[in-house]
Amino acid sequence: CWNFQPNSTYSGPIGLKGPQLPRTGNAMAGFFSRTILGFDQREYMQVRLAQPLRAGRYYSFSFYVSLADNHEFASNRIGALLSTTAVSIANDKVIAASPQILENGIISDTSNWVLVSDTIQAAQAFEYFTIGNFFDDASTDTVTNPGASGQPGTYGAYYFVDDCRGREVAPPVNLSDETLCLGDSLSLDVNLPAVYNNVRYLWTTGATTSGIVVKDQGYYGVQVTIDDTLIVGDTIFVDVEFCPPVLNMANVFSPNGDGVNDIFRPVSFSQINNVTLAIFDRWGKKLFETTDLNNGWNGTLEGKECPEGVYFWAVSYRGKSQESERMAGHLTLMR
Repeated sequence: CWNFQPNSTYSGPIGLKGPQLPRTGNAMAGFFSRTILGFDQREYMQVRLAQPLRAGRYYSFSFYVSLADNHEFASNRIGALLSTTAVSIANDKVIAASPQILENGIISDTSNWVLVSDTIQAAQAFEYFTIGNFFDDASTDTVTNPGASGQPGTYGAYYFVDDCRGREVAPPVNLSDETLCLGDSLSLDVNLPAVYNNVRYLWTTGATTSGIVVKDQGYYGVQVTIDDTLIVGDTIFVDVEFCPPVLNMANVFSPNGDGVNDIFRPVSFSQINNVTLAIFDRWGKKLFETTDLNNGWNGTLEGKECPEGVYFWAVSYRGKSQESERMAGHLTLMR
């Protein structure tokens, strides 16, 4: 696509493309991201990685691009594709693929190098890295480059490329701040993909397990070391507050054996203990009593079905404040 000037002080391209110097070192490459001929013409750059990626692990890839000064357009859709085999096409058309690394904004800077980068989780053992525009003309936006020379051969968007890099990085560890009810406990866990097996954990509590159980307010942090080289961590704040008791009761149930609403018990409950639920008929006779709210009344007394009608329930309990509380209400038994 161009020649390099053969001397030790300057190895930027000469000719129609422009005077851009390499970002580092003595050489750089380049490609057409789009021409204006309307034929979906493209150029790509491809390299085989030093070793295949390990599926399930995280990697960071980056490269820098700069728009050639003399070319007429700038475009978007500059990206990089990771693949298990070399990708190619028999002509100079678009390679239809979904790049894992993609810059959707138009890059129009001719003076500076623009970073294109992303961190990915390798879906497969990728072994090839290809840079270019993998979208057709209809899906690629362009703007005019005001410094274009207008000379033949510059009718398109052409980018210099330099400093392509890839490296393995630690997987994300994202704990989130939590609010805990007084008297309750909370599990904080680091869940890494199964592909990571040489892992050490160190929490600010001194624990070395992948998870801890906390009850107190404060900051909790963890440092994760993988393969003795990758280190990542996170810190969160756990707030502890008083949560009022919650007890929601139904007012109708139908113990007819259809498997729906056959048992009278709380619809939901939390922040209560030392519970007693009792059921009474309209004359105050106790028909049922339990200290397990998951074990409700089935509408019988001594093995015999109670008639349809209105009954009464009462629940006594202690909240997390340990004060005695009582709730009562009525229910309708229907068959």
